[in-house]
Amino acid sequence: MTALEKCDREIEAIEALIRLGHTEVEGLCLALADWSAERRLIRATEDQSRNRRSLRFWKAAQGTVL
Repeated sequence: MTALEKCDREIEAIEALIRLGHTEVEGLCLALADWSAERRLIRATEDQSRNRRSLRFWKAAQGTVL
């Protein structure tokens, strides 16, 4: 399981508990915010890595070495 998949599963579980009327709504909302922030950080890191690889590929195609 990837880190994004874990975040998605945690978010789904929290949302399900909220929909079922769990009494700890405040804590669940905090957990939802935490997992959502974690997911955004993972996505941003992946995007940065992808951009770096694209830049290296483009420069290699141009004959420029990093």
